[in-house]
Amino acid sequence: MEFAFHVVRKFFISTPLGRHSKPAFLVRKLTGSLPLLLAAVIACSCSGAAGKTAETVGDLIQRSARRGLHCHPYWHVLMHYVPGTFGTRSLIDDPDFFLATGGKTNPQAELEAAVRRFFGDDDPDDRTETTCRFIARYTWLAAELDVVPQSVDVCGAYRDFVSELAASRVVLVFPTTSMNSPASMFGHTLLALDQDGGSRLLSYAVDYSARTEEKPGILFALKGIFGHYRGTYGILPYYEKVRDYSDIDSRDIREYELNLSLREIDRLVMHLWELNGVESRYYFFKENCAYNLLFLLDVARPGLALHRNFRGWTLPVDTIRAVRDAGLVERSEFRPSRRTRINRLAARLPARDVRRVQKILSTAALPSEAMPLAESAEADAHMLDLVIAGAQHRFGAGDWSQATYRKVFLDATRLRSERHVAVDADEDVLPPPLPERGHATARLKLALGAVDSEMAAEVEFRPAYHSLDDPVAGYAAGAEIAFLETRFRFGLDHGGAVLQQLQLIDIVSLASRNGYFRPMSWTFALGVERLQTQTGRHHIAALTVGGGHTWQLGDTSLVYGLLQTRWQGGRALADGYAGGAGARLGWTAEIGRYWYSQLSGEILSYGVGDRHRERVATLAVRYRWNKAIQLGIDVVHADEFHRHDTRALVNCTMYY
Repeated sequence: MEFAFHVVRKFFISTPLGRHSKPAFLVRKLTGSLPLLLAAVIACSCSGAAGKTAETVGDLIQRSARRGLHCHPYWHVLMHYVPGTFGTRSLIDDPDFFLATGGKTNPQAELEAAVRRFFGDDDPDDRTETTCRFIARYTWLAAELDVVPQSVDVCGAYRDFVSELAASRVVLVFPTTSMNSPASMFGHTLLALDQDGGSRLLSYAVDYSARTEEKPGILFALKGIFGHYRGTYGILPYYEKVRDYSDIDSRDIREYELNLSLREIDRLVMHLWELNGVESRYYFFKENCAYNLLFLLDVARPGLALHRNFRGWTLPVDTIRAVRDAGLVERSEFRPSRRTRINRLAARLPARDVRRVQKILSTAALPSEAMPLAESAEADAHMLDLVIAGAQHRFGAGDWSQATYRKVFLDATRLRSERHVAVDADEDVLPPPLPERGHATARLKLALGAVDSEMAAEVEFRPAYHSLDDPVAGYAAGAEIAFLETRFRFGLDHGGAVLQQLQLIDIVSLASRNGYFRPMSWTFALGVERLQTQTGRHHIAALTVGGGHTWQLGDTSLVYGLLQTRWQGGRALADGYAGGAGARLGWTAEIGRYWYSQLSGEILSYGVGDRHRERVATLAVRYRWNKAIQLGIDVVHADEFHRHDTRALVNCTMYY
């Protein structure tokens, strides 16, 4: 009987589920396997004549216990089990995902319930329904328990699902950071399921995201930190995601084609089918889009266990590093956003022609009337390409009505067709450095120098993610998002260690403006810092919010100005609080390949509560030793509470 089971199991499992359903293929498969199947039938007859009884569900449960299948890593991946403070638990919160009452926290009870429902004889209809609903775990259990699997042909909805996806390749997609969305400043990851012979844009995309109608912003991010939202896996046409990320949000996209085999893709699709409509809590830092996608890859390739690399928090760029380090990436491609394409088109033109295009877009004038002929057909083509791309952006951003867009767009495309010049809008768009090749997101900084005429050392730790003075390669220029930045100061003259600063969150978005894009720059910070007051140094809590504009000078320099308001709280303040407003001006520059410089000045006047003023000037210079080490000098002069404080320190920053 064992021989017969193995033969039939080999026949069914050697064919990926749902992928080959054409009659011709089945005929060839049956014809080629006929001798082996006849042998299986004879073996069944002989074993039956010998009087050997079939295994019961109880026998299968005992076998699973002897093999310890409830502890098997793949069972835990299928059920999204992870170790926790109070034992093993599943990250899935939807009770419909489990077959046992306590299946969320009891892997053994869940496995035994699955064996009963999959292989029991009580209700054949229920067995078939359960098998088709949880096809991935059923297929794995049947193989592990040496049970002949039920044919997928009885699962009509699943077969239709597989046929509609028609996945032949899997692509990991990384839309880069969104400067003006706190919830998207880390970037995002999703999967594209490519189909043979078609454009990737026509394939399907799979992602995990929070389900809410709220617009992404500060409140959205704060709620996401504490698991306020429910997250689900979703499937949408990939072109819709490209439109949302690249054309509307102006986010460049990286696509990483993975080297998954067809068998592995089948496993991924089976598990995706199981997750349809299943809910779990969405946590902004841990159980987020990037982390939950790893389970699909871990199911596809048994033993991969990518999700185990992430304990405290999960950042999309770190998951890309993990996928590449695991040897999954076959090749990568760059899909520039509309913003990137427009900026590159403008870079081809002289300033005079750029101003002409900007005038057309600002007044919605017809190019045939407002654009004088250039010196050559190629120059005309470049200008018209820029008008067309700019018109598409204005319409997509909601700045133009459909009637205005059609008028300008059709006139520009007509003129462009008359210029018989083939120009690829992406031909000179140089891809930026790969995000996963940038610095690691955690950093440790050691500093030594003078603080108000005394020698001191400082130790600073930041678990995530990126600051303005970090190497920009692989990250968005002008973007800072740092969490739990903690700095201790050690006095070398008089001894002692104190907590100098604990920054819970510090976000700076210096999105540059030009004739085509006019984003707001903004800042948000919340933390505690030890400041020099009139009665000595004390810890003061502060909340800072500000907004303004940023302009780009050349290719690597930014100038910005922000209006800010700050609220302070602490026992050292009169009435325990202070509220003020002021401005912050700054300049940042990449100097060559290894040097970075930052100069900023800040002034605030507090007229509510404790009345005082704050003036701070900062100069920072950095030298990139390599991807993991950076050297620097910081000079800061502060006038706070009518007392002056100057500090100059050399530092070494290590990324890991």
